[in-house]
Amino acid sequence: MLRRMHPKRTIRAMGLALVTLLTAGGMVAGRPGDAEAVVPTIFGLPAETPLRVHNGDLTIRTPGTVIENLDIRGFVRVEASNVTIRRSIVRGRDPQRTNQALVAAYGDHRNFRIEDTTLKPSSPSPYVDGIKGRNFSARRVDISKVVDSVVIFGDNVDFGYSWLHDNLHYSPWPQQWDNQTHDDNVQIEGGRNISVHNSRLDGAHNAAVMITQNYARGVNIQINDNIISGGQCGINVDEKGRGPIGLSIKNNRFGKTGIPDCGILAPKTSVGDWTMNSWVATGNSVRVRNPRKKK
Repeated sequence: MLRRMHPKRTIRAMGLALVTLLTAGGMVAGRPGDAEAVVPTIFGLPAETPLRVHNGDLTIRTPGTVIENLDIRGFVRVEASNVTIRRSIVRGRDPQRTNQALVAAYGDHRNFRIEDTTLKPSSPSPYVDGIKGRNFSARRVDISKVVDSVVIFGDNVDFGYSWLHDNLHYSPWPQQWDNQTHDDNVQIEGGRNISVHNSRLDGAHNAAVMITQNYARGVNIQINDNIISGGQCGINVDEKGRGPIGLSIKNNRFGKTGIPDCGILAPKTSVGDWTMNSWVATGNSVRVRNPRKKK
């Protein structure tokens, strides 16, 4: 239903990661004295939601549009402000060897919101990612079977209470220097005021969270209150020679990673606050590893 609202760098693969971490409850307990990170257990399109099929791509150019209760069998492109997508599923289509995102929000829009929605391609491909763009918020989104679940390049992203999982990894893949895809749950290419929080991130081969400055300097990036597993290292930070990244990594719970004891790989010039991160298996604190030192 459509209606109007009125006013890499990458870590070299070093073995397969055990990437799935599921907990039974909706509250993740921390160590004594730590805050508890609230992570939901229900994500995506609610069960038994009545849907109407939309065949083909959907480009949204009218400000204030609300898309709800749709089964979208194509790619979505947001080109207007104050757009909302909710209670829907986005399946995409065959990308035909062109890079695509199930939902793309690249432009000068503001206040795009997506909630209670599932993103899962009907034609899985190394050319298909999940959400890509800037100036958006997400709540209770379920994204799977893509290469990069979320790609952020630009300002003002609030991504929370969601599940990113079961990323696709392709090898050989000649478009990368090491002949394999660099699949991440979240890839941040730079920008200001970016928050990834209260979410489950698992199933990526390269990193659960990959933070670079390929697009722009990173300022006020917060990775807090998540359950993180998989990747060679859970969180991988690369300043790309552009100076320190304004970064906070707090109160996350880490499962197994491909490289043992590599929850956070980051220059300490960038990680300003990394308190209360712990390993689920032991409760021990997660140390920040310096990429310039031997792993």
